[in-house]
Amino acid sequence: MGDERLPDDLGSWRAWQLGLRAFLAPDGVTRMLEDAESGAACEQPSFAHAVESQRVLGVATYLSGAPRRASQAFHELLHDSADPLTRSYALAFLSLIAGDEGCWDDARELDRQALELTPGMALDLSPGMYMAMPMLLAHARASAAHDDPDWREQVGSCERYLAKMVPQIPWRIMLICVTLGEICLQQGDLDDADRWAARAEAQLRASRDAGMLRGRVARLRQTVEELRMADPLTSAERRVLDLLPTQLSAPQIAARLFVSGNTVKTHTSHLYTKLGVTTRTGAVERARELGLLRSPEQS
Repeated sequence: MGDERLPDDLGSWRAWQLGLRAFLAPDGVTRMLEDAESGAACEQPSFAHAVESQRVLGVATYLSGAPRRASQAFHELLHDSADPLTRSYALAFLSLIAGDEGCWDDARELDRQALELTPGMALDLSPGMYMAMPMLLAHARASAAHDDPDWREQVGSCERYLAKMVPQIPWRIMLICVTLGEICLQQGDLDDADRWAARAEAQLRASRDAGMLRGRVARLRQTVEELRMADPLTSAERRVLDLLPTQLSAPQIAARLFVSGNTVKTHTSHLYTKLGVTTRTGAVERARELGLLRSPEQS
């Protein structure tokens, strides 16, 4: 099919193929952006599918960690499309970008504009309605940031959408989980923030390249730990802690981490003090209670 056109000048087959692969992103965010850029380059402005290529390019640019370029792409989408659903999608991502930067008044206003175009997007939707995802997230976050009384209801809508979402694409799962975790953290709900961080981490382990989401998940986890502990763990102590549930002896842990036995003993001693325990078993149990280690059933 190559560069042949779709019927009725909708676009090119090549751009459609690249756009679909970018949306599914089976090889991670870096390849997602490459596919999205190539797909957009194949389109002509007169093609109806050109706005779809621009939409996927905006998402891929956002996930790659370039919010300014992503913002530009979504503003171009607003300029080029009169379709309410497409415009609402762009406004919702612009709201998410504004929230990422702490511009909560802007985030709320963009969310308001998105909901005005597609008011049904704040409701529970069909899992196949993939365009709803950013609107649900943007509305939940804007509601929570301004302490709206229904913010928990909006988070619940996002969670129900995630449970039934079709297709279950890794980047979408991670974005939903980390955003909901950040909302719960902002509201002081450490248990739910920890739960969302764990779900995001589980998806990360199965993903090749998560772009900026990897850093956001790490920051969410670190913040949860810091708030749970008056004296947070260092990265070196964390590496030792990760090996405590194993059958490895202290010398074997030292060999695994390429450090001396005395270094492992020092880190272990600090861990015991910070966790308020006196044994290895106690450290593992306490760490799991705090969400610093996965429980056996999560492994």
